[in-house]
Amino acid sequence: MELHLREHPPRDFRKEKETEVYQDYVGFVEIHVTGAGLSNATTLAIPDELTELGLGTDLRNRLSERMRIDLSGNVDLGAREVNRRVDAFREIFTKQMGPPLGRVYKKSEREIMQIKWSEIERLVEEANRKIERRMHKAVDEILSRAAKDWAKAIRENPNVDVQGRYTEAEIRSMLSEQWDRRHHATRMRVQLFVKDFTWGTLNDPEVRRKIEAAYPDIRETGLYKSRSAWAS
Repeated sequence: MELHLREHPPRDFRKEKETEVYQDYVGFVEIHVTGAGLSNATTLAIPDELTELGLGTDLRNRLSERMRIDLSGNVDLGAREVNRRVDAFREIFTKQMGPPLGRVYKKSEREIMQIKWSEIERLVEEANRKIERRMHKAVDEILSRAAKDWAKAIRENPNVDVQGRYTEAEIRSMLSEQWDRRHHATRMRVQLFVKDFTWGTLNDPEVRRKIEAAYPDIRETGLYKSRSAWAS
């Protein structure tokens, strides 16, 4: 019996089922903004069919310069305000740690972060409504003016024989197709992603040093707290 107990001591099943769990005080965060440059100037490439008509180089260059589409002066799409608010959000709630960590946030601020991010999302919705109402109208006006200039230049140039082709309406259609093919986003979109640290990362001395430098108050608590719990 004694030999059996030495070879097979009693097992404490309660302790065997215990596992170490942790609650980290910081996490990774990624912020993505697309379409924020919708109102920035862009140059629309002139279709080859128009540039090869035989217009003089100087005239072609002057016409091409008018294809610089800049909506920032006459269309307020809300992109500037969204960019400003996102930049402020990054500055207030996150710290850039550089590779391989990227941006980090404090979980104690998660609730207020979500409130402020929801405000940004509502701002984006408003901007997208403005885009739908106003951006396309502004682009149409710019392309219509460009088509009128090109059609006039073709009509008045004695060296170009197009036999009635390339009317203003036809050129407008060509430029519109070119815009549809070449322009980028027509809506703004913001995304916020958060992710937990791994156990190994939390216990990396270099990671701890960087985060404590950014958040001095964490020196007192460490990056996480741990406790024993029943394993499921």
